[in-house]
Amino acid sequence: MSNSNFPSQSSDFTIVFLHGNSSSSRVFEEVCDLLTVSCDVLLIDLPGHGEGPMTGEYKISDHADYVLECCEDVTGDILLVGNSLGGHIAIQALERLTQVKGLVIFGTPPLRKPLNIEEAFKFSSHMSTYLSGQITEEALDAAIDASIQNKEVAPLLKEDFLCTDPAVRVTIGKETSKPDEYYDEATVFKSVEINKWVIYGEQDPTFKLEYLDTLNDEAEVKFELIKMENCGHYPSIEKPDEFSDILSDISKECFNV
Repeated sequence: MSNSNFPSQSSDFTIVFLHGNSSSSRVFEEVCDLLTVSCDVLLIDLPGHGEGPMTGEYKISDHADYVLECCEDVTGDILLVGNSLGGHIAIQALERLTQVKGLVIFGTPPLRKPLNIEEAFKFSSHMSTYLSGQITEEALDAAIDASIQNKEVAPLLKEDFLCTDPAVRVTIGKETSKPDEYYDEATVFKSVEINKWVIYGEQDPTFKLEYLDTLNDEAEVKFELIKMENCGHYPSIEKPDEFSDILSDISKECFNV
C-alpha cells in the first residue's frame, strides 16, 4: 500500500504511519482497522519498499523528503508514528512537518551526532542482514525469528523483505559508516516541543532501553515510555489489538478527543 488514505466521516486529525527498513505499510493495516478514535490515516510505503517508488535513491534524508511530499495534502494536525527506520525518518522530518502535534516511535533509538551505534543498539549478529544487499534465505529466516515473539507474523515480514530493493539496505549501511555526517536525531527529539511517546517491545533485541532512559533524563521535553510485554521489534503486527488500544489512548490525550 502506497500513500493510502482511509478517511473517516468526522476527521479531527490524521495519523501518519511510517514502517521500518525492508518492511511495508502492511504492518499497520490491522491497527488502522482497530482504532477507536475518529481520524484519517495515511499509510506510506517508503521508496524502495512495498508499493513505494523504486527510485534508486534511498538516503534517510530522501525518505524524509518523500514523507513531506506525501503529507502535502494533509490538512489539520498530525500524529506521526514510526517503526524502526520509520522512526528515524519521522524525527528527521519533524522540523519541516509543522502540523505534527505528537510523535510515536518504536524500535527507534534517536541517534546522536557523531553516530553512537554502540551506545544505542545491542550487538546482534543479525543486524548485518538489514544492511546487506544479498543474503541467504537461512540468514533472513534467522534474523526475522530473532526479532519477533509472535512467530505467526514471520511470513509477512519475509515477503516484505524480499520485495524491498536491496539498494535500500546497502545505502543505510553506507550512511551508518559515516558517523560524522549523520543527522543529530537525539538533539531534535529531546528538544522538540510536542507530545512524544516511545513504545517498546519487552523482547525487542535491537536497542538498549537504558539509552532511552538516558535521553529522557537529558530531554528538555520529556517523553513517555510504554512497554508491551511478550513482544519484539514489530508490536503493531505482533500484538495489533494492544497496539491499537495504546495508539487510540495516545490520540485522545494528544488531541483531546
